[in-house]
Amino acid sequence: MAVFSTFRLLAAGIAAAAALTSHVLPARELLTPAVAAYDELAPDLTEPEDTTLSEGAVTIPVPLPEEGSVTISQAAPNTPPAAHTPAVAPVTPAQAAASVKIPSGPLVTDSLFTDAYRAYRKGNLDELLRLQPQLTGHPLASYVDLWVLLLNAQANPKDQETVRQLDRFISTRQNDYVAERARADWARIAAKNDDARLFYRLYKKLEWNREEPDLVCSKARFDLKTGDRKKTAALAAARTTLRDTPLAADPACVRLRNDYLALRPKDAWPQLLVLLQQKRFQPARDIIARYSRQLPAARGTLLAVLNNPSKWYRNNKNRLARQKAAVLLFAGLRLAGTDPEAAARIASTAQKKLSQSRAALLWSRVAYESALDLEDNAPRWYRKAGRKPGSAPDTVGQSNILLWQARTALRTGNWHSVRRAVEELPASIRNTNDWLYWKARALEKTGQPRTAQSLMQKVSRTNGFYGLLAQDALKKSYYDAHDAGTPVPADAAVFGRFASDPSVLRALRFYELGLTMEGNREWNWALRKMDKAERLLFAGFAESLALTHRQINTSESTRTFVFEQQYPRPHREEIESAARNAGLEPEWIFGLIRQESRFLRVAESTVGARGLMQVMPRTARWVARQKALQNFEDGKLTDLATNLTIGCEYLRLVADAFSGSKPLATAAYNAGPSRAVSWRAKLDHRTEGAVFVETIPFNETRNYVKLVLANTMHYAFYYKKSNKTTLSDVLGDIDPKAEQPVFLP
Repeated sequence: MAVFSTFRLLAAGIAAAAALTSHVLPARELLTPAVAAYDELAPDLTEPEDTTLSEGAVTIPVPLPEEGSVTISQAAPNTPPAAHTPAVAPVTPAQAAASVKIPSGPLVTDSLFTDAYRAYRKGNLDELLRLQPQLTGHPLASYVDLWVLLLNAQANPKDQETVRQLDRFISTRQNDYVAERARADWARIAAKNDDARLFYRLYKKLEWNREEPDLVCSKARFDLKTGDRKKTAALAAARTTLRDTPLAADPACVRLRNDYLALRPKDAWPQLLVLLQQKRFQPARDIIARYSRQLPAARGTLLAVLNNPSKWYRNNKNRLARQKAAVLLFAGLRLAGTDPEAAARIASTAQKKLSQSRAALLWSRVAYESALDLEDNAPRWYRKAGRKPGSAPDTVGQSNILLWQARTALRTGNWHSVRRAVEELPASIRNTNDWLYWKARALEKTGQPRTAQSLMQKVSRTNGFYGLLAQDALKKSYYDAHDAGTPVPADAAVFGRFASDPSVLRALRFYELGLTMEGNREWNWALRKMDKAERLLFAGFAESLALTHRQINTSESTRTFVFEQQYPRPHREEIESAARNAGLEPEWIFGLIRQESRFLRVAESTVGARGLMQVMPRTARWVARQKALQNFEDGKLTDLATNLTIGCEYLRLVADAFSGSKPLATAAYNAGPSRAVSWRAKLDHRTEGAVFVETIPFNETRNYVKLVLANTMHYAFYYKKSNKTTLSDVLGDIDPKAEQPVFLP
C-alpha cells in the first residue's frame, strides 16, 4: 500500500527516499538468477529486461532455507568507473524539477484501478467489465483494457473478434510496455492451447521477455513439431532446455518434457537423472509411472529410493555390491543432497559398474552437495569426479559445480588447487572481478608475482567488494585510486521531457498505488534506449522525485561511478541517531539499508519483513520485549524511528553474539544467526575473512555480505575522509568455534 505521493513529494519539494530493491530468499545453489527474478520485488538488471511472471505472481520454486529470513538485493554493477561530463552550473535535481509540472491524474479513480488489479489476478472477468468503463481516462486504463482482453482470450482462445481486438491493442501501443506485456501473456495463452502459429508470431516480436523460462519451454516444445530437417537440432535444444530450466515443474516445461519423451521414450532415464539433480521429485515419479518399461531398474525399487532414500539406504547399505548399476546411480543422486557420506559410499561401490561419464556425473553431484555443506571430504570427492567435474552428459549446473570446486580449494588453502580450479571456470565467470582477484592471489602464492600484480591492478580499478580488496592488496587509498565521480548536471528541460514520457507517468502512478514491480517495468521501459548521459540525468530526475530506488539503480545501470547518486543518505539524522544509540557505526547501517530496502520506509518483502531494515514482525516483538519498548505493535514496523530502533538494536545483539565480527553479523542478519554459527563451526583452522565470505553456501547471503560491507566502506571513506579502516581490516580472520545454541531469532 502506497503511503506517500510521488506527485505531492515533488510539489512540496520533500527529499525523502522511496525505494524498493530486489529481494530474494537466501537459498542454496538451486536458486539461480533466473529464478530469483521471479520474486515479486523484481531485481533491476543492467539492461532493463523484464523477467517477471505474468500478472506479477509470486513464485519461489525452490526449497526455502528458513522462514522469515531477511531479504536482500541484487548486486550492483562491479565495473571500472568512467568519467562523465562535469556540471556546467551548480543546479541540483530539486532545483531543476521545481519548474516541472507532472499531472497528477484522476486520483479519485485509483481505488477502482486497485479493485480492477485484484479482479484480474483472481480471473474475475465480470468484475473487470463492471470497472472498465469507470476507468476510462485513468493513466493506467490500457492495463485494464488488456486484462479484459486476456481473460476473454483465456475463456475463448479461438474467438476471432478477441484475436482482432488484441492485435489492434498491440498495434496501437507499439511503443508502450503494455504491448510487450500483451504479447508475452497472449503467447502463454497460445502455448496453453497448442496454437503454434500464434505463439511464434508473438514470441518473435518480444523485446524483453523471450528468455522467461516458461516461454523458452513452450518455444522448445513447438520447435519439436518442425519438419525432419530441423528435428535433430530441436531435440537437442529441448534436452538442453529441460536440463537448464529453473522451472522444471512449471506446466509449460512439463509439457515440453512429455512431448520430448513421446518422441524419444528411450531418454526417460536421462530425464529422470536430470530431475533428481534438480530435486523435482513429483515429475520424477510421473516418469517412473509412465515410462517404467524404458527404465533400467524396477519401478518399485526406484520409487522406494525416491520416496524414502534414507530407509532404502539403511536396508541396503550392507549389500550395495548386489545392486544394479542403475539403482546405485539413482540412489547416489537421490541421497547426495541429504546425506553426501552415504552417497559417496554408494558412488564408490558403483564406480566399477558405471560408465566413465555416469561415474563422473555421480561424483560431481556428490562433491558439489558436500561442498555446499562445507564438508572436509569435498576436495577428495571432486578429484574422483575427473579432470573437469560437471562436464558429463546430463549433469545439471556445471558452472555451479566448478565454482564450488574453486571455493572448496579456497577453504583448504591449497593455492595450486585454487589456480587450477579458477582456470577451469567458464570464461564468463573466470573473467569476473571475483575470480580475477582469487587468480591473482593464487599466482602470487605460487611464484608468479608479476602476473599477479597485473591482474590485481585491473581489479583495483573497480568499486565492488573485490575492487576494494585489490586496492588493499596494492596499498592504494580508496579515493586516491579513482575519484568518486563528478556530480551530474541537472537540466530542467530534460526533466520536463522525462515528466511527459507516458512510461514514466505510468511508472509514477504504479508507485503511487504501491505496485512497485509494475512501476519498475514501466520505468525501465523508458530507460531502455537511453545512453549513459541520459541515464545519469534520469537518475537525477528520480532523485528529484525522492524515488531513491530508481535513483540508485538507474545510475548504476550506466556502469559509471557517481557516488552521491548511488550512495545517498536519506533519513540521515534518524539513521545516525539510531545507530549511535545502539553503539553501531552509522556507515554500517547505511550500507545495510541500501541493500535491504533502498531506504523505503514501507518496504515489505514476500515473507513479511518490513521497513528500512526489513525486520520480521516476530523478531521485532522479541527485540521489543528484550529492550522493554513500550506499546510496540506490528503495525509500527513501518514507522521510521521504530524500525530503525528495533533493527539497530537487533543488529547490536547479533554483533555481540559474534564478538563484533561484521562478516559474521551481516551474514547472520540475512540468513539467521544459527546459520552463521554453523558455517563458522565448519572451519577447521583460522580462515581469512574474504575466504569465509566467498564460501558462504547461500548465493544470496554471500552476495549480500559482499554488498553490505562494500557499501559500508564507501559510506565510511566518502563521508568520513579521515577513515583509515580498510575492508581487509573489517573482514579480518574468522576463528573456528564449536557450534553452540544461539538465543536470537
